[in-house]
Amino acid sequence: MGKYRSWRDFSARTSRPSESKRTHVCFICRRGIKQRGQRDQVACPQCARPMVDRGLYFKVPPRRADNQWRKVQLLINAGVNFHAKGSSLLRGNAMRTLAQAKQAVGRWRSQAPK
Repeated sequence: MGKYRSWRDFSARTSRPSESKRTHVCFICRRGIKQRGQRDQVACPQCARPMVDRGLYFKVPPRRADNQWRKVQLLINAGVNFHAKGSSLLRGNAMRTLAQAKQAVGRWRSQAPK
């Protein structure tokens, strides 16, 4: 590998976003899977419904975490995506709870140009 100190350095510098694993989520089954490449339709392995692409930086909450799933649904309905790292709305773990997410989305919507 020469100029790379480890395999992680090599793979981080040579992988392209289209080849990275993207997270696809089924909100009905509360299941997430990671798939390489940009596929249009990924079927849920449990219910066979189409899954939603949430991007490279989405972390799937545990299935029993009702408030976390509500928080994710709130963020998605507000137009937040997880395709870019370091989104200004998501920066600093400001939204650990559903109430914090509601406040942040309210601030974000009030600051949006009309």
